Amino acid sequence: MSTTREVQERQRIASLRQQQIRQRAPKSSSAARGRAVQAKQRPLLIAVFALLPGRWKGILAGAVVGTILSFFVSIQLTGDQRLLAILPLLGLIVAGYGAGRFKEHLNKR
Repeated sequence: MSTTREVQERQRIASLRQQQIRQRAPKSSSAARGRAVQAKQRPLLIAVFALLPGRWKGILAGAVVGTILSFFVSIQLTGDQRLLAILPLLGLIVAGYGAGRFKEHLNKR
């Protein structure tokens, strides 16, 4: 009688292991019936940037590039000439605005 108990205990342990393995196994999207498969979410900064009109995208892109360029120009210049470092920043902001308006104009056609 003790051998049948051992056999039953082994079968119970084996079935528990199989049940745990099934629960921990990753489920495919087809197995998740009834649940909507969630799309990968974009980072917040990119999502907000996508909402902006083309003009503002151009201004922001010009400001970022202009800030980097102005930083490197200000390193090279000394004294009062450092004020000239703001020119690339302003120029690229205006150029970005123009490029953004042009892109908006092309999209409307």
